Amino acid sequence: MGLRPDLRDAYEVAIEGAVNHRALARCRVDLEEPVRLIGQAILERIAKGKLVIGDLTYERHFDNDSLKITYWEPGDLAAFRRDLIVRIQKLLGT
Repeated sequence: MGLRPDLRDAYEVAIEGAVNHRALARCRVDLEEPVRLIGQAILERIAKGKLVIGDLTYERHFDNDSLKITYWEPGDLAAFRRDLIVRIQKLLGT
């Protein structure tokens, strides 16, 4: 399952914008054809990454009690991007 069309702007403006601001490498497993199970490929990327930005907008059965969540408004993607940049800077240092 790839990126939902209604989330494309959020990804391109806010998430990609924040990641590019820090010149971080990014990975979208949905754009790859892993030779192993997709779940295994995702877990391997998570284990190797410095941080993970995941969209849980349509997830109903996800244990997020231990996650740091940034809430955002679809009409204010610039604020979402700024919030992500601040979160990334705090996590990785300036």
